[in-house]
Amino acid sequence: MPVKKVLFIFIMLLSGLNNVIAQDVNIDKVRAMYFSMDEEPCVSKRLATMLNNIPNDGHGVFLAYKGASSAASAACVKGGIEKLKHFVKGKKTLEKAVKQAPENLEIRFLRFATQVESPGFLGYQDNINEDKQFLINYLPEAIRINDNVEHLHKMLDFMVASGELSANEKQLLNKLLIKDE
Repeated sequence: MPVKKVLFIFIMLLSGLNNVIAQDVNIDKVRAMYFSMDEEPCVSKRLATMLNNIPNDGHGVFLAYKGASSAASAACVKGGIEKLKHFVKGKKTLEKAVKQAPENLEIRFLRFATQVESPGFLGYQDNINEDKQFLINYLPEAIRINDNVEHLHKMLDFMVASGELSANEKQLLNKLLIKDE
């Protein structure tokens, strides 16, 4: 068998394996892990590792979780340079997801949350107000039409606790939480 043909088959098998691995990632599990990052130390690193096989041109929501978890996993590595590498990689991946699907509520939430949680000296807070307004405008409709609102409630809870909302904005989001229960 010619070397080129063997190499082609090998590459196809590897790409097929990556697709199988990526397909095994369940969005509900990803969401659960993401929203447990505050409670469980370094779950962000496990989530980033789990999503590592998602290609950078992959599905926007998975790409956004990959970026957000990679940025958050910086807290779980040693050394300033390694921390910065994880954060920058995550930021780039998250921004790519936003470019792919700028109207996706979940992706915009992940960027909002990542920017809110990132240290000020990293300079990654430019879109907090833009994303906040987008989320405030579209979360009520998303809750109204979505069958599975658990993760939307977690988004609302995070936003209310973020310290980025005015009193009126908090009141509006709290009404959504109460109204939908």
